[in-house]
Amino acid sequence: MKKYFLIIFCFIIFLSFCFDFSSRKILAVSGAPETIEESQTIVEKILNAFPNFFKEAWNQVKDIFKRFLEWLKNFYNNSIGSHINNLWDKIKDVFNREVETRKPDIENEFEKEKQELKEEVPKTTQNLWQRFLELIR
Repeated sequence: MKKYFLIIFCFIIFLSFCFDFSSRKILAVSGAPETIEESQTIVEKILNAFPNFFKEAWNQVKDIFKRFLEWLKNFYNNSIGSHINNLWDKIKDVFNREVETRKPDIENEFEKEKQELKEEVPKTTQNLWQRFLELIR
């Protein structure tokens, strides 16, 4: 489904560029330049025209993308948004109930782990200190 939207979107952008190229004339040249000055002016026109052309093309792409996102947002809100939100609320309710039922067990397990860590930390620090002393010797 995503592939189709992406392909259609790229095709629309491609068509908009094609129609844009065909409807505009970047240069109005009547023939080949005869002097160096004429060729220099043509090159300057080309160099000045491309940044403006790409800026306009980019603005058109942004406008197309904004319209597509607006359409997508309206489609979501008007057709499937409420169903997905209801489904999400049901899933959250199920998980919240499960968390509440397991909460006492989790708290007990946490206390056990905390006690085990309190017992293991002094042993670990002694081992580290002994290793450090061995390295110095």
